[in-house]
Amino acid sequence: MNKEGMKSVLLNISSTKATSLTQYHMYMAYIMANIRKILDFYGYETTEGRFRCYQGVQRTREEMVNISINGGKKYNKDRRKNTRKNCRRKKKKKEKRG
Repeated sequence: MNKEGMKSVLLNISSTKATSLTQYHMYMAYIMANIRKILDFYGYETTEGRFRCYQGVQRTREEMVNISINGGKKYNKDRRKNTRKNCRRKKKKKEKRG
């Protein structure tokens, strides 16, 4: 399906946030009538990729909030000491000494 035909299908979808039952039924009827076109355009194979991308965005947002609240690992001396790499270094130093 070409982009122009798909554009008209996607632009004519009503809102899912309907307050009346008749509006919601109209939305569902439109989706069911055009479901084949929508699935052919987006494809089933892209759903996992879009979901993984969404998860990455969520992790990034969480990390940004963590950095803004706690200062992040880079600038927090207490968090820098307890990284896996530094724990291994401490363990090796203890083994060499003792």
